[in-house]
Amino acid sequence: MTRPIEILIAMFVLLGSQPLVAFAQPNQTKVLELAKGVFFRKAQTQPTFTGCNQGWVVFQDFVLVIDANFPGQVKEVVEAIRKTTDKPIRFVFDTHYHGDHADGNIKYVELGATVLAHERSQPLFQTKGLSAFEKATSSSDRAKEYGGLKYGIPSMFFTHKLIFDDGEQRVELIFLGHAHTSGDAVAWMPKHGILFTGDACVNGPFNYTGDSNTESWIQVLSAMKDLGVKQVAPGHGELSDSSLIDQQQRYFVELRQEIRKGLDAGQSIDQVKQSIDIPFYKDWAGVEAKTRTENIEHVYKELTGPRQPLEKTISFQRWSSKWEHSFDDQNPGQESKNRIQKDARYIELAELYLKSDSERRRQIREYFRARSHEWPEMASFIERQVKLIQSSADVKLVRHALAIAAIEGGMGDYLNTMRSLARLRAASEEKRIDIDPLFRQIQAPEFISPENQLLFEGVRTLTPVELLAFQQDGTLLQD
Repeated sequence: MTRPIEILIAMFVLLGSQPLVAFAQPNQTKVLELAKGVFFRKAQTQPTFTGCNQGWVVFQDFVLVIDANFPGQVKEVVEAIRKTTDKPIRFVFDTHYHGDHADGNIKYVELGATVLAHERSQPLFQTKGLSAFEKATSSSDRAKEYGGLKYGIPSMFFTHKLIFDDGEQRVELIFLGHAHTSGDAVAWMPKHGILFTGDACVNGPFNYTGDSNTESWIQVLSAMKDLGVKQVAPGHGELSDSSLIDQQQRYFVELRQEIRKGLDAGQSIDQVKQSIDIPFYKDWAGVEAKTRTENIEHVYKELTGPRQPLEKTISFQRWSSKWEHSFDDQNPGQESKNRIQKDARYIELAELYLKSDSERRRQIREYFRARSHEWPEMASFIERQVKLIQSSADVKLVRHALAIAAIEGGMGDYLNTMRSLARLRAASEEKRIDIDPLFRQIQAPEFISPENQLLFEGVRTLTPVELLAFQQDGTLLQD
């Protein structure tokens, strides 16, 4: 089994050996057919920024558009689509909520399309997205383009994966974690090895980190590479191959290293800005890394920002006070009622954990590390979720069980935790639930303590024969 340090070394060897990716030709808008019925539109960024790159996929009976762009671009994109097919545009997938990817939604809705996005982007559309749209309607440079338009919030949200497959084309809309925004999702075409990344991967100096978690973003990029990508259609910049994912990841790895180095040396934010030295970045993006001050400031805050103690947060206070006196373990007649209440308690805890950022999740894990009496209860909860999955095939049950496993994480008994995870994986696969991406998500550093990542990796990578054997006697724990 690969150790974390081996993975890290391999990653840096790989990054060091990859060719640099040429940055975008800013004055061009062009359409490329990447595979039969799969199109990529690279947008102009200079001298006028026209919005995001887009894509569309022609199915037997309809067209799926990837990202809606600004409203002013919709007419041109539809005209480009009509040069490739006369089939109706039935779906539009927003990779995230930002206006250059989603403000054109309403115009596609008027054409009869349904707009899709990941569920974590829903509150962002309803708040930041709506606010920015309303400002654009009255701004001097966007008023004509946005005038008279209503904001088009997606009408369909998916939890982890949504698949379009008509036997000829297959597009998988997948959530891989918090990257450019907390609601990022990608469009993966496994038959062709094509990945539309949105702004989770860009080609050039286009990274905006204001809504990001760069620690998680690095892991999201690793998950992209796990897909086996051949072509990368980025949110901005030129079409590329899988080496672009390496370059995007390398930037955040080295940016965090440079800022951490400055912090360890006692530097102020202004000193850090001046000391940033990432030589490869200019060759890739065309500008010095130190000029990307917004990114530097964001990562600096990530690494230094104060955190409110867990017990003082409203959400955790609400959860703990609700369940503080709900159980009567001394009364045998209350066992069934207690079990139902405990399951409800852990479901709410799982939802709280999944909605928290990486630092808050760390605090939750530390809180329960000191409460050893909870560990057997958590293991029992996971086992009960496994039985429910066997009868209902509900993906939410899997997510809840994995979240509680991430909190419990084998703190009391690694062997039993691994067995529980193995049963969870087996039950999910029996019900045709694609659990592998869910395992990868929970296994990422922002979800689980470093010492327990291998615990999840070990179960995730078991072969079917090993999985069966491990559920029975746990012998693979020694490998």
